[in-house]
Amino acid sequence: MKNFKILAMACVALAWFGCKGNNNPDDPNQQGNNNSNPNTPTETVSLELGATQYSVKVGATVQIVANVTPAGTALTYSSLDPSVASVNASGLVTGVAAGNTIVTVTAGTVNKSCIINVVQEGAVTPGEKPVVHGKRIWTIIMDGETADANASKIVFSFAPNGTTRNLWFWEQTYGGNAASGSNFFQTESDGGFLSAIVTDKGWSGMGYSISDADEESKAAADALVAEIKANPAKYHCHMAIKSTQQGSSHYFSLFGLGTNGTGLKWCVGDYYEAESNGKFDIVYDGSWNVIDFAFDRYAASLEAYVNHAGGKGLNILTIGSTGQTGNILNLDAFYIYEVE
Repeated sequence: MKNFKILAMACVALAWFGCKGNNNPDDPNQQGNNNSNPNTPTETVSLELGATQYSVKVGATVQIVANVTPAGTALTYSSLDPSVASVNASGLVTGVAAGNTIVTVTAGTVNKSCIINVVQEGAVTPGEKPVVHGKRIWTIIMDGETADANASKIVFSFAPNGTTRNLWFWEQTYGGNAASGSNFFQTESDGGFLSAIVTDKGWSGMGYSISDADEESKAAADALVAEIKANPAKYHCHMAIKSTQQGSSHYFSLFGLGTNGTGLKWCVGDYYEAESNGKFDIVYDGSWNVIDFAFDRYAASLEAYVNHAGGKGLNILTIGSTGQTGNILNLDAFYIYEVE
């Protein structure tokens, strides 16, 4: 907001009259000279938010921090989509449903906005049969019990098979990590998900790869992309991630489309935001956070996909993490599904 400088008329002392004060209280032209000048500019309102993005779980709350000058200036709060997150008169946000929305804070004529990311924990409780939502699913990371329980829905599994499909840690930039805690679907009490730790190489990368010779898997990928391109809003990508390392960042891309400006690359955390066309935040409390999006978000990127049947391999999923030694990635329930 522009600051407008208001010029006040100064009292010019004429040499032959002098500049007299309020010497005659009965003179109406002099009354009130010692009071506030009605032309004095009012104090400018300034507003700053404590953060540009807040994360909250479904059913939980988070407080927006707003610093306003002058102190005591009235604040109002509004949510762009109350079905995702609501906000009350004091700036307390409640997560309603998984997704993203914007809350705008207003003070006078000044307003500032922040992103509210609402995340959903795993809906499965221990002992409950793990049911994967969706009409049909294509899996990359899924534990065996969950896969067996949903076998009728699985069109194809791109999970490593030890021969033509493998997970590669490029140049030993990751190391295996002892997974702690139950997996996303609660089928295993300790472990049963991908847990990798960044080594001291200064960068990191891994890929779920399909070899040149695996024509069946490549044909399945080609067919899946063709379906998604025909109706991208009907297909979703699902993943679950957990961390206690505040500020740790990771990137993800599908179908080999995360490099060379072709997009379909999204990130968790801030580090890779500039080179991604999607960003998600999580709650860093060690619980599973769900990231779920429809492919219409990346419809243009899918046009860059090329058929891989002609003797070329494919990284069905590519992952990277910030190159800080000890940065841990915990990932589970990575699959693509067609909505019911």
